Order: sequence, then structure tokens, then C-alpha cells
Amino acid sequence: MHHLRQSLPLLTRQPDSECIVVDYDCPDHSHLWVSEHFPQVRVIHVKDSSLFNISHARNLGAQNTTAPWLCFVDADILVAEDFAEKLTPALRDGFYYRPLPISWEKWGTHLCARGDFQRVEGYDEVMQGWGGEDNDLYRRLEELGCRPAGFPGDLVSSIQHGNEERTRHYEIRDRWVNQRINAFYLQIKYDVARHMKTTSLPPASRQTIYAEVRRSLLRDIAQGAAISRFEVALPDHGEVRLTPGWTLRRRVVYEMTPQVGLVPESLATKEIIDDYFAAHAVRKLHLGCGDNLLKGWLNTDLQPRKPGILQLDATRSLPFPRDSFEYVFSEHLVEHMPYPQGCRLLAECNRILKPGGVLRMATPDLAFLVGLYKPDKSDLQQAFLDWSKEHFLPWAPNAEDTFVINNAMRDWGHQFIYDDKVMRRALAEAGFANIERCKLMESQIVDLCQLENEARKPPGLLAVETLVFEATKA
Repeated sequence: MHHLRQSLPLLTRQPDSECIVVDYDCPDHSHLWVSEHFPQVRVIHVKDSSLFNISHARNLGAQNTTAPWLCFVDADILVAEDFAEKLTPALRDGFYYRPLPISWEKWGTHLCARGDFQRVEGYDEVMQGWGGEDNDLYRRLEELGCRPAGFPGDLVSSIQHGNEERTRHYEIRDRWVNQRINAFYLQIKYDVARHMKTTSLPPASRQTIYAEVRRSLLRDIAQGAAISRFEVALPDHGEVRLTPGWTLRRRVVYEMTPQVGLVPESLATKEIIDDYFAAHAVRKLHLGCGDNLLKGWLNTDLQPRKPGILQLDATRSLPFPRDSFEYVFSEHLVEHMPYPQGCRLLAECNRILKPGGVLRMATPDLAFLVGLYKPDKSDLQQAFLDWSKEHFLPWAPNAEDTFVINNAMRDWGHQFIYDDKVMRRALAEAGFANIERCKLMESQIVDLCQLENEARKPPGLLAVETLVFEATKA
């Protein structure tokens, strides 16, 4: 929902096009918000489905179109104002179109003729979880005779977010496990179809293959096996008879192994951590760095976007021994977690800090947001409202406090916004002492000065919005 609030207004502005939103049992009830704010948008509402099936969702959307060309856009994709205007004249029969250069954030965004989509029978709804369904569709379009073509990639951009949001509504939450299952299934599906001299296996056959692949791979992962092995009996339409008393049945053996020369993720993580510890006498951990890389710190992020950043999921146990760091810093991260999960992160920070080590935590301030609702507003408060309207609320009629407060509370994946008293209590319960509120960019400790990414907002806005605390491990 917090992505749709940003992306849907841009989609509805495209001229001479129809916009369809598929609400796949969204827990935020997106269909109600869309119907209220964008009555011109057709909404397809899937009910009573706790697990997401993106292939089914996209097929439903396509089935409810009337236009000759389809454009598939995820909720986290922002299209340019002139997206349709520039692309429509360039569309040609016999092609499908993707943004160039190709990047995985925009991987599923594409345009194809509705007739071609129908001829390949749309997305394979047998597939579950994250990843692979787009590659499969592109392959089948090309087998039909469609040729891939590109359009300028700057016509679309993606809203940055972590893997937890990508896999939240799938049964398997690990993105890479999902990809392994789906890649394994697709290869077997293609081979069996080629053997049977058909372009499409019946749904029942595909369901059987998928279920067996999934079961086999999950078993191997649970047992810690590095290699997954799978056998498929080829449908020979009868046994091959050899000498009397003997028959021949053919099977294909598949074996998935780690690629030679690539270090497993757990080992690569350990090597990066060991190298940092060996090179730094004073160890400093930066959680959720984004693009704000701090010199001398071990910069980490859920989804690294620059070289030199350690991939780390702060919602899980931190991969460091007890008493590892002198300092831990986090800016605008903990609000993306439910309160109990945020408290666990604070406890983990306490565990990995050395005795006397200091945590510096910056997060949005609930008191500031509530203050925006007062009738008399300061110049900085009004500037914050105007800036928020311009950048995040193109659909809002004006820069009113109600819209901006809702945006700050609900969008970007925010789960819980702290105030002074709740943050103090959470830090104390996590084992911290000497809990002090600080000014942005300022500290009594030299290593903790000038850390926040103040340049990402106009002067003064980050300071009034942000709650900053320092606390010491007792």
C-alpha cells in the first residue's frame, strides 16, 4: 500500500490508457483506497488468499483489459509522466519491450501485445514464491516468435526496499530459496516439454513437477546438503523392450551444485567481517547505511547498492560475537520494524557492544509529527509539509498536515514511530544506561559526530523530524 500511494498517481496520468489494479487480498485493503481516490481505475479484488501468487495476479489483470497492448508494472515501479506518450508510437507487432539497461529492480516491467500474451497462455500459475515467472514468460514469447526490444530505462524507476517486503506474503520467506526452486522447476518443465514435442505441458503435469521439486529442494536445504539431485521419468508412452525378460525405462537426472569459484554467502560474510576486524582497532558498526557510507565503519544494509557494503538483515540475530564493537550507529532503520522486533534489535546492539560501548540511534520523532497537526505552524513545519507534498504526495490536493502525517506513519514500510519516552524505555529494557538525547550531527564523542545523512533533505528538515539518542552498554 505504501508503494501504491506513490506509483498509482503516476499511472493514472498516462493518456489514452486504462489502469487496472489487482488487490491480491492486501492486508491494507488497497482496493478500498483505490476505489475512493481513483474511481477511474478498475480494481480486481482477490479475497481469502493469505499467500501471494504474482502469476495469478498478473493473469487476472490481463484478463480484464481491453487495450491491444499490455504493460505490467509492480506497485514499487514509478513511471515517468510521459511514459505512455513516448512508448505508444514505438510499439510494433512481433516484439515485446523491456527497460534498458536491464536491472533486477525493474525485471518484471514489460510491454507485450495482448494477443501474444493470450497465445502463450499468460504466466505459469503453478509457480509459487518470488522470482522466475518473468523469465519464463519472456522465453515463451520468444518461442512464439516475438523478439525482445528495449525502451529507455529512465522512463521507469523503482522504490528501494528490502527483501523482507518482497517475500512477506509468500510461504517461503527466503528469496534465494524461492529462486532455486523456480529455476529448477522451469528447466525440468522445458526439457520434458521438448521431449514430448509440445510447447506447453498440461497444468496437472506441471503441478506434479513443481510439487516434487519443491519438496526435494526444501528437504536438502533442511539437511544442509550442498548438492540437490532430482530424477524425472521421461514419458515414453510405453516401455522399451529389449531381450526377453528385460525392459528399459529412461530417466533424466538433474543435479544442482554451487557454482565453482563462488563463495557461499555465509563464508563471504565471515570473510568481510574478519577483514574489517583485522584492519580496525576501534570497531564501529553502521546498520542500514543505504547510500551513506561512513569511513572507518563496517557499513551494512539489507540491500547493498554500492560496493563495500556488507549484506545484513537487521531483523535477525546480528552475525557478530558478544562484545565486538565500540560503537553502533543506525539512522532511520528501527521504525521499519514492529515494536517487538525493534526491541530485539536494540538488545542485539547491546550484546555486540563492548562494555562501555555506545549506541547512537536516529529515528523519526512522533512528537514532531503530532505537532504538525497544530493550527499555528512554524516556518520549518510548513517547509516540511511543502517538501513532503512535492516529493511524496502528488495525488494530495494540497500540503495539509493530515496527508503528510499519514504519509510519514504509513509509507516506506514504517511499522512503528517512537517518541522520547518510548525510546528511552526501550533502550533501558535492552540493557543500556546513560541514555541521552542529542542534536542531529552532534555528540560529545568525536567518533559519533557528523554521522547522519543530513543532505538528503533541505536544510533543517531532517533535524526537526529526527529523534537522536545515545546510550551506553552498562
